[in-house]
Amino acid sequence: MKSLRHLREARKRVLDAAVRAALRRATRVGPRVVAAFQHLLATVQERTTILSPRSVATDRSRALVDALLAMAVHRWDWRRPVGAWTPPETRSDARVLASLAEHLFASFPVPRFMTAAWLGGHRARREQRWYIRLGAGESVRAIDFPLRPSRRMAHALRGAPDDLSIMAALRWAQVRGLNGSPELARAVAMTRLGRESGDEGFIAHVVAFLVAQGDLDRVLVDRLVEFFHERRSARTSTSLAGTWPPNTDPRADVALCGLGSKTRDRILRGWGGRAVAPRPRSSGLSWKPAPFGGLVWLRADGTDARLRAWRIRELRTSDELREEGLAMRHCVATYAPKCAFGGSSIWSMTVEEHGERLRAVTIEVNRDRREICQVKGPANKPPKKRALEVLRRWVEEQGLTLSRSLARG
Repeated sequence: MKSLRHLREARKRVLDAAVRAALRRATRVGPRVVAAFQHLLATVQERTTILSPRSVATDRSRALVDALLAMAVHRWDWRRPVGAWTPPETRSDARVLASLAEHLFASFPVPRFMTAAWLGGHRARREQRWYIRLGAGESVRAIDFPLRPSRRMAHALRGAPDDLSIMAALRWAQVRGLNGSPELARAVAMTRLGRESGDEGFIAHVVAFLVAQGDLDRVLVDRLVEFFHERRSARTSTSLAGTWPPNTDPRADVALCGLGSKTRDRILRGWGGRAVAPRPRSSGLSWKPAPFGGLVWLRADGTDARLRAWRIRELRTSDELREEGLAMRHCVATYAPKCAFGGSSIWSMTVEEHGERLRAVTIEVNRDRREICQVKGPANKPPKKRALEVLRRWVEEQGLTLSRSLARG
């Protein structure tokens, strides 16, 4: 109980500091922004728990306070009074923030992924204008997005997953607009393409190439994108820093990158005697720990009855998810936004034998229901018997449940 009290006190200090910093910025803009921010803050704290030290993580509290300040800065675009807002009955701060943004700015439906514009604070003014324009009823195709949506892409964009960033949602819709599968669309959105823009002519041909290949392994999608980017940069002698270099003939450049199955194999092994590719820059996401713990279990396994140490630990950053995904050859890295918004928590089960720690399975838990909904071995294979036995031990210790499909298995 003492440690829990200290945690809440630390969270309160961070939250109070975030509010003071926001008030200083609001003061520099003007007294009306200060009043609007204070009204928003008081309403959210009175009607919801998303800014309570009991529930908000320290890194999340700053983003939520910055979102309220950004809404206050755009007070002239409010379409309804703050006092008329009724928050949804949920502990999800993402849903509460989406509801508030829709109440204040939207007379017409706005895709939920656009809520990320407010979490960007003062650094996302352009994205916030996009949100306001969509809420006023402007067409998706009229917005000055980094890439101009086709009709099919604009239609797909309305259904982009809520947990994607705005740039990632645009890439998702770009793939879906070309009849790519939802799985491929998410895989592309999680590559550097979901974070960067640049020569959209060349990128369009890269995306079209990926769609033409059908369903690709997500790790391969990431490596193909890195491969195209590096080859393109080498041909144009342009820096890799944040943008895709320009070129006058994107089709020729895609063709020169090599499109056959042998090239794919070479990409998987690495090319030019070097590592496969530099990793895309980290998205830098982290999230608060789940309200339940992991597991350490020493048990005698195998024909030799040797003691082996089984562990289950939570992965709490986007970098850890990427490491897990690369090691296990599956797509868990794409779950970072979902974890950051509090919908899921991801856990890695390992076993230590002969002095080496081996990964056994990756586990997804629905945080609200405390339900294990997915358990995946390497390359998405089903978990082995021993891993399931360890999983059930963890379920019993932490008061979790198994989804119906896992319980039947």
